[in-house]
Formats: sequence, C-alpha cells, structure tokens
Amino acid sequence: MKNILKRLWDDKYTRILLLILFIALFLRLQTFAANVNQSYWWDESTYLNTARYWAFGEPHWDVEPLRPPLFMFLLTIFFKLGFNETFTRFFVLVIPSVLLVLITYLLTKELFDKKTGLIAATITAVAWDILFNTTRVHTDVPYTLAIIAAIYFFYKGYIKEKTAAMYWAGILFGVAYSIRETAVTFLPAILIFILIHERANIKKIVTNKTLWKFAIITILTATPYFIYGQIQYETPTPWLQGRVTGITQYEDTPITLSCTMMLQTYVEWFWFIFMIAGTILLCKYFVVIDKIVKGQEKRFTNEIFITTIFIVTLLLFTFVNKTCAEPRWIMPIAVLGFIVTAYGINYLYEKIKLLNAYAAIIIVIPHVSHILFSSKSSEVALVKTRGTKRKRA
Repeated sequence: MKNILKRLWDDKYTRILLLILFIALFLRLQTFAANVNQSYWWDESTYLNTARYWAFGEPHWDVEPLRPPLFMFLLTIFFKLGFNETFTRFFVLVIPSVLLVLITYLLTKELFDKKTGLIAATITAVAWDILFNTTRVHTDVPYTLAIIAAIYFFYKGYIKEKTAAMYWAGILFGVAYSIRETAVTFLPAILIFILIHERANIKKIVTNKTLWKFAIITILTATPYFIYGQIQYETPTPWLQGRVTGITQYEDTPITLSCTMMLQTYVEWFWFIFMIAGTILLCKYFVVIDKIVKGQEKRFTNEIFITTIFIVTLLLFTFVNKTCAEPRWIMPIAVLGFIVTAYGINYLYEKIKLLNAYAAIIIVIPHVSHILFSSKSSEVALVKTRGTKRKRA
C-alpha cells in the first residue's frame, strides 16, 4: 500500500489532480458557506418537505409525478439518522460535486490522456453553474455525477471489455434514472454509438452478452422506481405523460440554438470558443465512418464515442426541449462539453508547441551555422597567418 501511494505521489499528474480537487472543494465550501442560510426555492422546498414527510409524517406533502424518488429518499435517510439540513446538503451535494471533478478527469484520461483530463477537471472544478447548484437542493449535481460515472464505466466495460465495469455502468445508469428521468435522453446516443461500433450488425448487437448485462442491471436498479410509480401513480413511468404534454406544448416553437448557447453560461466565451473548436476537430473523424462500418478502420473509437454522446444528446434536447430554460437541465451535456473543450485546447496547444519547435529550429540553425562557419573561417585565417597546419579532432 505504501509503495502504491508513493508511485501515485511521484506522478506529477496525480499531484496536479489532487491540487485541482483541493481547489474544487475550497470553492464549493466557500460558495456553500455564502448561500447556506438563503431561502429555499420551490424545487428545494418540495424535495426537503417530501423527505421530512417520509421521515417524520409531517408536514404533509404531495409529490408531483415528475419527481423521481431516489434523491428524496437519500434526504430522508439523513433526516432519519438525525442530521440537520446543512449537514445533509453537504453530503448529498458538496461531496458529489467534488467527485464529479474526479470522474470527469478519469473519463477524459481514458478517452485521451492525463493532460487533457486535467484540463477537463479544471473546467469542471470552476464552472459557475455547477458551483451555484452545489448550494441548492436540486437533483442536478448528484444526477450528473451518476450519468457521467455511468458513461465512464460503460466505456470501460464495452470498449475496454472490463466485465465488472459494465455492472457498475448498469447500476449507475439505473441510479441516474431514479434521480432524474432525463437519463433516458442518453440512450439514443449510446445506441447510435453501438450501431457504429458494431458496424450496424444487428445480430451481433442482440447476441452481445455484455450489452445484455448492462440492460438487465439497469432495469433491476431502476425497478424500485417502477414499483414506486405503479403504487403511487398507477404507472411505472409517472413522468411520461407530463413530459409528452410539455413537448406538445412547444411543438410550434421554432428550433433555436438556445440549448447550445446555454453551454456558454458554464464557461467564459474564450473557453466556449475552444468547445466549438474541439467539436469541429472531433467531427472530422466521422469522415472515415464508412470505413469503420465496413471494418476497414479501427482507430478513432474514443473520438467517435465522446462526439456521439455529446452531439446526439445535445441535438435531442435542442429538438425536443426547445426552450431549455435553465442551464442546470443540461449539466451532464455541459460536462461532456468540458471534455470536448479540453480536447480542443490540448490539440491546439500541441500544434502551437510544434510550431514553436519549428520556429526554434528555423531561428537556431542559421545562428548555429553562423557560429560554426565563423569559427571555421577564423580558424583557417589563423592557420594561414601562422603558416602552419592544424589537425582536426
């Protein structure tokens, strides 16, 4: 154990990651302390009053069908254990918010490299909307942690073929769905990637045991939510009718870039430009998608994975939830956008560094040549002056 810790500490990337996590915790504690005594919003009051009603039988509170039970159940457990609201909020919001920085690093490191992972973790650590919602009793932070962790373990289980990781992917996806039903919006993106990766071989997909494990474990994990919905609202998917009504309500609303522009609220314009650049750079790999489907190209799996999950989910929100009124609704998409941003930053940095290397060569070679030739000329002149010959080493 001591040797493992020493190896980790000797890795400069690990030390930088620990510093980023420390800064992330500091910023969250600072924001939490500044807002902990503010009045609650309607959503916060609903979650807290429901948890108190479940824990103590009062105050009586009717829960809307659109609110999955897991987040409120977690609050209930802390209340039953005797913890106050401040302590409960710290454990269900601040800690998950810091863990979100860590899982963002781990996912990005797997997809690209440690340097890109550190950039993505840094952006996640300081993103304003994540910091703000860390102080509010909303589902967004724990839900985002669960869905990003599910994507991480799905990548490890499906692409890297780590069986145990796929179990965790199913559990975490079921948890994410039980916290916020919008987790289902990631399924189309995952299915599209599977089709690309398996070269549209439906038989191979249907007979893939790893994917069956993921599906079964996800359903089993979400089963308590299905039972809750059936008992409470006589439907295993109590959110469905409300969401369909919301979609039809805005069916005449024109398609806009509102969801895309919501991503800008998480980062400054300077970094948002890198997000756009990273998206464009990653989309270039879809040029070879026909070769991938035909089995002629096996590279670029990671690039196509993150690009598919990010763009398809963003497009789904754009076409279905056209207004995208609050940035927190797309927090998981924003974190995926941070990964894309980090990729764009690192890609351009490497190119600039390469140009700097070329520039250095262009500057140094003539300078060195001048010195060498000048030295040679001086040596020849000196030899001629002395009228002797000198042997070269």
